Amino acid sequence: MTQYNRPNETVFASGAKPGELESFPDIARGWGVTFDQTDGIPPMEWFNSLFKRGDEAVRYLMQRGVPEWSATEDYPIGAYVQESGKLWRSITANTGKRPVSYAALWEALKVTKSELDDTYAALAHAHSFNSITNKPTSVDGYGIQDGVTFKSIGLPFHALSLPVIATDDGRITLTAQAVAGAGGKVTIPAGVSLSVAVEVDSTKTGIARPFVTSAWGSPDLAINSEYFLRAQVINGALSIYVQKGKLSDVIPVSLKGSVNGESGGGFPSTVLDICLARIITGAAGSSPLVQRVYHRRSHSWTVSLNGTGTLYLPMDPHVKAASGSLSCLMPPESGLAHIVFSGTGWMGASSAYCVPGNAAVVTESYWNGYTPLTISSNNAVGDIFQTSINAGFDHASARSMWQTYQVEHTYGAQVASSDELLFSMGVKTIQSSDYENGISISYSNCTNAVFTWSVYK
Repeated sequence: MTQYNRPNETVFASGAKPGELESFPDIARGWGVTFDQTDGIPPMEWFNSLFKRGDEAVRYLMQRGVPEWSATEDYPIGAYVQESGKLWRSITANTGKRPVSYAALWEALKVTKSELDDTYAALAHAHSFNSITNKPTSVDGYGIQDGVTFKSIGLPFHALSLPVIATDDGRITLTAQAVAGAGGKVTIPAGVSLSVAVEVDSTKTGIARPFVTSAWGSPDLAINSEYFLRAQVINGALSIYVQKGKLSDVIPVSLKGSVNGESGGGFPSTVLDICLARIITGAAGSSPLVQRVYHRRSHSWTVSLNGTGTLYLPMDPHVKAASGSLSCLMPPESGLAHIVFSGTGWMGASSAYCVPGNAAVVTESYWNGYTPLTISSNNAVGDIFQTSINAGFDHASARSMWQTYQVEHTYGAQVASSDELLFSMGVKTIQSSDYENGISISYSNCTNAVFTWSVYK
């Protein structure tokens, strides 16, 4: 296909001198008029007029793009014209019918930004629908399986993350209530977000999904019993329930508990079933004891300690063991940094420390029913230290056993004269406050000390 260059804007004979341009006398007859007026020989002035007329028509179209409507023009179907500031297209062949007056013959086209914006706004407001009722509650109900094989998007259970509760501390809000003649009951509020997996292919694959709790209350609980508050997905909806059990219960093959079951409900959370709390009931009419379970993305925490304050180590009834470290590698500008276990329940502790190059080992014992084990024992200004902590928990007997190992050195020293190695152990009775608030540690005069804590369930 040949593409032609755009002609310039010069009109033929637009610069003709006086007398060099004369209008052609009869456009409709054409050159035949020369036999009547110029003996069959057209003059130069007529040629100038005709070529100028043709160039002006081209210039008119190039300037306008679309010609103005004319009362004398014959318009076929599909002809485009300008009229009254709008662009029009003929729907029916017509002559002398002004577009703005004959809507049945002409269609107004919307081409300006404001016209298009107005049209879009009108369409957006015109399409409103009533609220959908009887919404599907399962993925299958939305027809997703029509486009994608649902089983193809599931992951093996071992590849899925454990449930997470989207609260500041990773635990659900829970209220315990006394009930006359029973062991009490528990309630949870609406609006708590959490994630738990849904089975895609039974016993094989699943997919994590978010849920929001509805207000829920347990049935009246039996007296002197141990329950576990749990949740799993049943028929596409989050189902919260209680099940009796013990902390020694093993994880079932199905990875799910039994709603209102009489035993077996004490196992830790799985990808398909989240354990929210341990509930211990007492005498009739008493409020049950509640121990909430943490569900965070990670079971490890790290915090920087500066100045003076109290640190709480998260712990719940499914924690079997824990480990941590305390790094105080920058001494305070003056005085000593102290980091010690606080709170109640310590049965006592003992320790032994030695100095490199000194064969003597010093031992201390404080089995007095309240002294905690030592975390830091720097006794000289300028000392820095690193401590490792390990703990094991027996929730059935409410006991925990701890050990620490600390190394100590004077900051910047090139000799070992101040070095100390400290080994400590202690036993603590687990308190209700330890479950609710965490195991407390007091610190003072710290400068960028770093504490880490990891729990193992």
